Amino acid sequence: SKAYKNLNDSEMMAWEKLAEQSRGKSVFGQKARLTAHNLFVRLNSNRAYCGETTLLTVPPANINDIPAVEYTDFKLSENLILFTDVPDPSEYLLLVAKMTSGQSKGVSSSWDKTVIISPDKVPDWGEVDLTDAFVAVFGHYPIGGQKYFIELYWIDPETGFTGPVTRVSAI
Repeated sequence: SKAYKNLNDSEMMAWEKLAEQSRGKSVFGQKARLTAHNLFVRLNSNRAYCGETTLLTVPPANINDIPAVEYTDFKLSENLILFTDVPDPSEYLLLVAKMTSGQSKGVSSSWDKTVIISPDKVPDWGEVDLTDAFVAVFGHYPIGGQKYFIELYWIDPETGFTGPVTRVSAI
């Protein structure tokens, strides 16, 4: 936020122009207009999360068209969290996985409780095994009979843009 205030007028205008083309989600899940300041913070925060150390003062030239995460099947057990047949859409995109800890099986939505467990390339494309990442964050394997909420999306570390979120929940 402080860095945005230090931008010159032409840089701020460029961020405003890109913000006019961008959309975010409001707290009610509806599309909302992003301000130039919000877009600057969002993209630079995403880049920092991916390990990029320099701030974008000049916005990316255009909005990247990043695909949704696709998969054929999903398996969740007491010792495995696996997505199969996940194509790698690009050598430069990273996969971000967010999960909840175990919830009561009667819970219908806990998307607001997801935490990031892995922003990384998975070495064996085709099968994305999130088990070790889950255990590293939560300190245990999935617990039988509990419900888990999982979000997956691609992120471009160069621009900070993300693709649409793929959501799945299972007991």
